[in-house]
This record gives sequence, structure tokens and C-alpha cells, in this order.
Amino acid sequence: MLAAEGMIRTSAGRYGGNVVTLPGGESMSEAIGLFVHGRRLPLHILHETREALEPFLARLAASRRTEDDLQEMTALHELLSTAVDDLREFSLTNVRWHNAVAKASGNELLCKRLLTATAVAG
Repeated sequence: MLAAEGMIRTSAGRYGGNVVTLPGGESMSEAIGLFVHGRRLPLHILHETREALEPFLARLAASRRTEDDLQEMTALHELLSTAVDDLREFSLTNVRWHNAVAKASGNELLCKRLLTATAVAG
């Protein structure tokens, strides 16, 4: 189970065995996704969670963003404006925009993985 979750790596041979590894970048989103699906949380719970987190992320992003972050968010905003008549494209771009804000916050724990997990689980 630990190997399947990427928590240990097993090597065969004379010097083989189990080695504890750092969780991969997607481990948090996978864990949140499993929690949400396992508990069958309703969509409004996910929206409440995002509503609680996003203003904080936006405040951090406003004070920590780089010029590259700003250019990425601006480009995504323009894509959102042109995708208003295409729900699928708008939704995908909206997730990318929120992820860009989270990335610009500079807080790795609250970054892309958490928002992606809640967006995908919803």
C-alpha cells in the first residue's frame, strides 16, 4: 500500500530493501480527492472550502507575485473573457486561472494541488 501511494521505494538485490521517499507533488490532491469521494461530500462543501481559501491566496499573491505570475494571470483572464460561450473551455481555463493565483501566492502547501483537488473532485 505504501509503495502504491509513492511513500516507499523497494529495490531488489544485495543492498536492496525499502526506502522511504518524499511524497510526490500530486499526493495531496490525490489524498483530498480520495477523502472527498470516500466521504461523498456534497459540492457545496467544496465550494465553501474554496471560498474560504481563495481570498487568502489572492492576498498572498498580490504581495508576492512576480512579473511572470502577473503575465500568466493576465493571459488567462483574457482567455476567460473569450471563452464565456464555451462552458467546458471556460471551466478549464477558470481552474488554470485559480491555480495561477495559488502559485503566485508562494505558499506551496496551499498551491495548485489543493485547488486542483477540490476543483476536480467537484
